[in-house]
Amino acid sequence: MNAEFYRAATSGLSFQVAIQRGVRMYHDQTTRPLNDIRWELATLLARGAFVTMVDKTGYDGRLDPVAYRRIGEAFRDAKVGREHLGFRPIRDVAVYFSSRSRDWYGREQPGRYFRAFQGAHRALVLEHVPWGVALDENATDASLAAFPVVILPDVPVVSAEEVARFRTYVERGGSLIVTGWSGVLGRRGEPADRSALEDLIGAKLVRRLDSQDNRVRLPAVMASFPFGPLVAGIEPDWPFLVEGPAAIYRPTTATPLGDLLEPHRTVRQKQGKEGTGWPMSAGKTVGPAMLLNTVGKGRVLTFAVAPDAATASEHPIIEVRKLLVNAVRFLHPPRSPG
Repeated sequence: MNAEFYRAATSGLSFQVAIQRGVRMYHDQTTRPLNDIRWELATLLARGAFVTMVDKTGYDGRLDPVAYRRIGEAFRDAKVGREHLGFRPIRDVAVYFSSRSRDWYGREQPGRYFRAFQGAHRALVLEHVPWGVALDENATDASLAAFPVVILPDVPVVSAEEVARFRTYVERGGSLIVTGWSGVLGRRGEPADRSALEDLIGAKLVRRLDSQDNRVRLPAVMASFPFGPLVAGIEPDWPFLVEGPAAIYRPTTATPLGDLLEPHRTVRQKQGKEGTGWPMSAGKTVGPAMLLNTVGKGRVLTFAVAPDAATASEHPIIEVRKLLVNAVRFLHPPRSPG
């Protein structure tokens, strides 16, 4: 993630990533296994970084000979294989990073914002989908067009300029995935009455749910054409937990798919005498789970929930990462081996 983030931030310039020989942190005196050093070094070089290995002498001033033998072997291997590293990777999807959402939505509680961004990265890595990063601070029509799919991972604060850029991207054939509370807060993180993305997603915001333990149910009929890829690996007609922010939408031009279920609440919870931190069972259906809208030559797939945030949550069931990755593969089918 660091290498892709730095690559996006430097816009074609060289960038450096520092690694260290300790198992946990710069100041410890442990020594990493050789293959661990090899893996990190090769991963960073493959992403286009130049790499610096950092060490700290012992308190008696000595260096660890085992550590330096392993560092030498890893660097030797990297030098031998250098001609095979550093090429521009094929990337099917961009994970969009919003500095304004970080500042105005996650400032006091960073996890509110970073959980979805990191969860999207985790889902894509675990499911072997080639990915990259797009930054709001330097995104252009050209840089977004380099990605077949762009994910907005719970990006609550979206400016009018960003909306226009996303519209251009989709109208020209790009595919946009919108999750969680993306676009539903004002420019300083204040509650908004409408979504800034409503014309793109093809639906009106009804309300934001104040619960995190929300559930999704995908009917068996979705397994038929053309929506089969969206439900691959997920049990039909099963309300499964998608822990994270959610919103209720009323479709206008979008096609609604599946069901969003708010959680059951006990009498004591409704009275404020019992917490809601532990996930409850499914309650009633309150809106669609997904919305699919065509805009120009492209499509926008909106999740009323946040499968990316759920992937990095306390209850990251496999189905939530499947839900996100299925959406990517639905919008941009994987290449054939040939």
